[in-house]
This record gives sequence, C-alpha cells and structure tokens, in this order.
Amino acid sequence: MRTFSIRNLFYAPILLSLLLMSGVLSSCGSSSPTSFVYSTAYELDYISWQANGNNQISGNIIKLQAFTGATSSDSGNGATSSDSGNGATPSTLSFTGQQNGQNVSLTASGVITYTGTIQDNTLSIETTDATGQSVQQKWNAISRSDYNRLATAFTSYNQLAVVSATMDNDLQNMPSDSTSSVADNDVHIAQTAVQDTQNAIDDFNTSYYGFGCNFGSLIPGSGQNTRDPFQIPITDQPTFQTLNDDLNQLQQQWSVTQKVDVAQLNGIPLPWRAAAAAKKQISLDEDAVKAQKSSMKMKISNDQKQITGFKAQFAALTPQYTQDVKKYCNN
Repeated sequence: MRTFSIRNLFYAPILLSLLLMSGVLSSCGSSSPTSFVYSTAYELDYISWQANGNNQISGNIIKLQAFTGATSSDSGNGATSSDSGNGATPSTLSFTGQQNGQNVSLTASGVITYTGTIQDNTLSIETTDATGQSVQQKWNAISRSDYNRLATAFTSYNQLAVVSATMDNDLQNMPSDSTSSVADNDVHIAQTAVQDTQNAIDDFNTSYYGFGCNFGSLIPGSGQNTRDPFQIPITDQPTFQTLNDDLNQLQQQWSVTQKVDVAQLNGIPLPWRAAAAAKKQISLDEDAVKAQKSSMKMKISNDQKQITGFKAQFAALTPQYTQDVKKYCNN
C-alpha cells in the first residue's frame, strides 16, 4: 500500500469519496446518487461527479474545514482554499477516475490515487489517519440542495465557535476595560500621598529637610500636582465594553445559527452540530460576564472606601506637615 504524507492525507477523504461515487454510478444506473457527503467534528466534505463513458468519471470535491484564519493555495495537489471570513475555510479538488461495478478508483492531479466500494447509498473508503492507522470512511448520498443546507449550518456553527473562543479568551485574560486596574491605581496614588506626607514629617524630625521642603508639590491642588489623589467617586471605572461587545456578537451569532441549524437530515451523522453544548456555553458566558461586573462593582466600592480612609489620614497629617514647612523651609 502506498504511504502518503499528512499533507496528502488531508485530501484522502475527498479522493476516496470520489472513487466510491464512481462505483455508485455504474452499479446503480443513471438514477443512482452522484453526490455524497462526509462529516467529522471539524470538517464537511462534499463530492459530486459525472460519467464520461467507458467507465470514466470526473468531478469535484468541496471541503469545508473549521475556520483557522489561513489563506492558502497548494499547487502541489491541485487543491485551492481561501478564507471566506465566515467561519469555515473551503477548498476545491478536481479529480478523474474509473468505475467498474461497485469498485471505484480516483486520481487527483495525476498524483494521489484511492480505491473504494459502493453499496446502496453509501460510499465506503479505506484510508489512513494522521497517525497512519487504517480507518474506514462512510459517505452518505445527498442532493446538492441538502448539502447547501448543511454547509450553511456547518459554517454558522464554526463562526459561532470562533466568536465563542474570543469570548472565552477575554474572560480568561480579562481586558483592562473590564477590570478595576484604574481604580486600583487611584488607591495607590492616595496611599502614596499619605506615605509621602509621613516621610516628609519624618524628614523634618531628622533635621534633613531636602525631601520635606520639596514635598509641597505633592499636596493636593498645590504646585505642579493638580490632580486630587483623593478624588471620590472614582471617575475612571470599568466600562466592560470589550466583554459587552463579545457577548453581543456571541448572542447574535447564536441567533443566526439557530435559524440555519439542521437538526437531522436523512440519518446523516452531524458530529459538528452542538446546539445543546453551544446554548449551555453561552449561558455560562453570560453568567461569567454578570459575575465580573458584580465583582468589579464591589471592588470599586472597596477602593473608594480605601481612598476615603487615606484622605482622612492625610488630613490628620497635614497640620504637622504645614507647621514643619513654615519652621524649616524659609517660607
């Protein structure tokens, strides 16, 4: 048996399918199926062909794979693919082959050859997976209109997966507009103002006036420091814009997916269809966003309480500092 690279194995399902289809045409007559579909959790393949006489066939395979964001053209095997930007990457492969009864053989670009058998409305292809293990693929007969329905649903589910991945990534790596980072910095500024005031007073007590006498610029509203370090309420609070946008896109895509969803079609396996799981995940994401907003609301409230406390400490230290400045800084 010929050994193929993983790269060639990418097209194995398609090529084998083509071979099987050929067999279907000859064994079942002109009324037998001429198009089939094969599906996994991450791809949807469609093959169609026509008889050219003398047991010769030719056709195309359309392969939809889970969206990767890549755009490629592989001249080595005759297949081309492009990123449609809608959640799945389509590729097309042309082939020729022969069909003798239930046995078919297929050649793509004069390089890759596969064989298979056909029985009733099913194509059975023997091939190998990426690990080199032998596997059998079952292709189901399908009309072009039904395939179009599946392709639309598959693409929509993939786009949903892309949007969901973005949502999950932002929940795991919280964007700055959805955290209390700015408020936490405000707390730090208030705490620093208190600490610097205490340091200035300590400086006077040690008869070293360099820091103490130059500290005036740190007093709220004086010198070059025009920012009040004790500003309440905190104005730069989280907007949650990123999470809100993610959630809106997720909900909108889910609405679209529900409209084009194909729950069942002639018993064809649809391992990529995950309506229940998708609905559950969206619900979990909605809860996660609510939890983050609630957590940040509590965090901001706590930060404001801390700033209020530092303001009180600063007020208590200010008279001593003012007195020391008049005494030691020649004001």
